[in-house]
Amino acid sequence: MRSSDNTSEQAAKRSSLVSRIGCAAVIIAVLIIAELIARQCFDSAHYANHFQRDMRRIKSSGAKVGMVVAGASQVYHGCDTAVLAKEMGYEEVVDASTASQSTDGAYYMVEYLLEEYDPEYVVVNLNWDRLIPKKQINLHRGRLLVGDYISEFERVKYFLDCAPVGQWFNLSALYRFGGTVTSIEQLKQNYESRRKVADPNWKADTSAASYYGGNGFIVFKKGALTGSMNAEDLTFSEDQIAEHEVEYTLKIAELCRKKNVKLIWITIPSTAAEIYSVSNYQEVWDYLTKFCAETGFPYINFSMLRNREELFPDTVFSDHIHLSLEGADRFSEILADTIKKVEAGEDISGMFYESVEEMKKDVTRIPGCFVYVRKRKDGYKVRALSVQNEDLIPEYRLLLKKEGQEWKVLADWQEGTDFDIPLDAMSGEDDLRIETRRSGEQTYDCFWELNVQYAIDKKVSAMDSSVEEMESA
Repeated sequence: MRSSDNTSEQAAKRSSLVSRIGCAAVIIAVLIIAELIARQCFDSAHYANHFQRDMRRIKSSGAKVGMVVAGASQVYHGCDTAVLAKEMGYEEVVDASTASQSTDGAYYMVEYLLEEYDPEYVVVNLNWDRLIPKKQINLHRGRLLVGDYISEFERVKYFLDCAPVGQWFNLSALYRFGGTVTSIEQLKQNYESRRKVADPNWKADTSAASYYGGNGFIVFKKGALTGSMNAEDLTFSEDQIAEHEVEYTLKIAELCRKKNVKLIWITIPSTAAEIYSVSNYQEVWDYLTKFCAETGFPYINFSMLRNREELFPDTVFSDHIHLSLEGADRFSEILADTIKKVEAGEDISGMFYESVEEMKKDVTRIPGCFVYVRKRKDGYKVRALSVQNEDLIPEYRLLLKKEGQEWKVLADWQEGTDFDIPLDAMSGEDDLRIETRRSGEQTYDCFWELNVQYAIDKKVSAMDSSVEEMESA
């Protein structure tokens, strides 16, 4: 009797275990199906979907990828893959760049592409603050975007290696986009946008202000106005360098060495305003030159091209660091031509200034300006900022525009940087414009426009001492 009872009990336990395993399997299957559905329609198409389509096209066609360029948004707006391919004689060039991309993101993008293709060159951008720690919100955004571009295996490896545990949940589309879904109609629209982008025959709307240009290149079509670049008060220090950023930059070098790929470090051209905003830009240049030499691969700073005022005026940028389509095509031609000269054993040193001081001798204007505002009980304290050569004396004037009205002079030209504005003269809803000219000139060199409330809220870490001085004055 006891034997029979034991047998029945064991059978019941086995049945219960099988039932639980079956339930778990059903739950897992449902979650997998839900995840697959979420990836198809919980979010609309993005640049990553275009990139993945292009990579599938290249893979299926068997085309040879001759070059991979990597970096953050400066690169994907600045390197025209079609122009580079044409000038270098390659079938394909791939832009492995994403917005807010850190050096660990660049490493995983390059690693993913080197596993898939066998390029002759990898070109990686190092702008002045590339090795300086990024804000956590930018790091998080950058990792999410890189994860969207690379393979599933590389994505999981990347997040486990670099992302905090709390960000691992973003590997799931259910978790990442679940809170953004508001209707069945939205799901349908998201699915349709992804379906259209996946079509191998997809064509960009080239009439748009910005559009996907192919193989990772993102077009900013329109250039800026001359003198419309903002200035900042920034300083570089080797003490700011982050070990993590250096580690993954060196990993890129080792990866290329292991794969027998030619690596070139570059700095893509920025506006004169951006270069002047870094008060000790020569130290940046010296540091990057030394750092890259220690990796065993060459470094070329294209921000120091001779005649850069003619080659890269403000009008070929969309803002202070991003090139427009015209600027990207011009730079891509110069980049390809420079690489070919290096390949041929030519000396390219004559193409570049020997120092920042020498470069500044060719700049006869005030490249950029900005304005800060502090609201007080007795009025507004406004401070102008501009960047220029030491022998130039700047003058400033303020203009104000209320909703539905034209610009009106708020404070006329003066050499001093500080303005005292009565409380009733402007409000947070108004727009403020700062114009800057060289003393004795009749027309301004540069200007900047922004909302008054934004100017009040705006704080740049490098300007904290100036802000504190304003608040205590």
